[in-house]
Amino acid sequence: MKFYRYFPPPSDRMGALWTLCGIHDSCILEFGPSGNTSFAKSGFNNLNAEVNADIFTTHVTEDDIVFGDINRIRAALIEIDKIQRPKEIFILSSSLAAVSGTDVSGICEEIKDDINAKLILVDNGGFKGDHTTGIRNTLSLLCNEIVTEAESEKGTYNIIGSQPDCYNFSADVEEIKRIMRKIFGMECHAVFSSGSSIEKIRTASSAMINIVIRSEGIDGAGILKHKFNQEYIFARPYGLLKTLDFVELIKEKTGVVPTINNLEEEIFSCKSALFHIKGRIMHDGPKAVISGNYDLVLEIRSLLQEIGIKPVISIVNHELKGNNYAGYDSSVDMVINPDEDVIEQMLTEIKPDLVLGDDTILRISERLGIKNRFQISNPNSGVVKIFDYTPFVGFRGTVYLCEVLCNLIPSHKTL
Repeated sequence: MKFYRYFPPPSDRMGALWTLCGIHDSCILEFGPSGNTSFAKSGFNNLNAEVNADIFTTHVTEDDIVFGDINRIRAALIEIDKIQRPKEIFILSSSLAAVSGTDVSGICEEIKDDINAKLILVDNGGFKGDHTTGIRNTLSLLCNEIVTEAESEKGTYNIIGSQPDCYNFSADVEEIKRIMRKIFGMECHAVFSSGSSIEKIRTASSAMINIVIRSEGIDGAGILKHKFNQEYIFARPYGLLKTLDFVELIKEKTGVVPTINNLEEEIFSCKSALFHIKGRIMHDGPKAVISGNYDLVLEIRSLLQEIGIKPVISIVNHELKGNNYAGYDSSVDMVINPDEDVIEQMLTEIKPDLVLGDDTILRISERLGIKNRFQISNPNSGVVKIFDYTPFVGFRGTVYLCEVLCNLIPSHKTL
């Protein structure tokens, strides 16, 4: 039976909505049919994320599009401003509304004096790229339009780049917070943007440093650096070596000295886990295929090499648009956004011992009889994640992935 993709590639509009949906007390108006908004919210929940924003729709009809009627969006903005009293209203155009050519920017300019909220047009219509483009642009929009000057607060930091399109986003953020608290005694001020609040993001300039955890967040961090002289680091702490690099970067940029006893305790735990998994791997190592978003693929590859597993092919399951895809190495055998036929052909030819990836590649692997497989990325068709303490990043992420791999690869003889 032929396998077909269950997940159409998400648009930049979807990425923008995902970035905003997780923010408490944010207010979003989508200019489009109600079905679009309902579908987007349902998709957000399928990413194991909670909709924290107040989301409204204009309930646009076919007649509104055909005749260019803009009364619905004007009335919706005035009503939301009067009843909700938000400080900002984010306005997104659906793909259908974008096709109609409606001048939403002109409408906002026309009625801005009649409402108190700041109107922020999220510039997308689903035609500029996939969801990563929308995430990149919306993170930059938050940094540019929402963050204001705030009094400096020592011992705090922000995290930029936590969105639910990353399969393990919630657990990874919790691990970074745990490391910063245990090793440096520092507390998180704001997360851009999952689980944060619009007020926390508004006062994000008070933090000592920004920790960027995905390439799409680098542009936004650059804006905060320019506007508020706020330092930032880009860190993808997968595996023991990269996590120690992360600790060293924080020390260098903040001047805060790590708590040595706590750090040594974490290192010992990781080394024990690494010793355990390395003892199960032959000298030539099992062949692995990895699939997921760009940053995850690059760093899981590094972690596997640290363990002694050979990553054969790395599959990035989205487009690479925009600058600042950090650490790109042309020597890495990386395939960008292939379709299912190409994936199936690669797996058939390579015959990997291990597949780490999204739901699509895991289903193909299952059909091909590849037994050792584990989900590390979206799209996701049914895995429910509730427990926030199984990260992929940091010290505990290293230990957890070593445990997973020990169970996937029980001994040399099975390979």
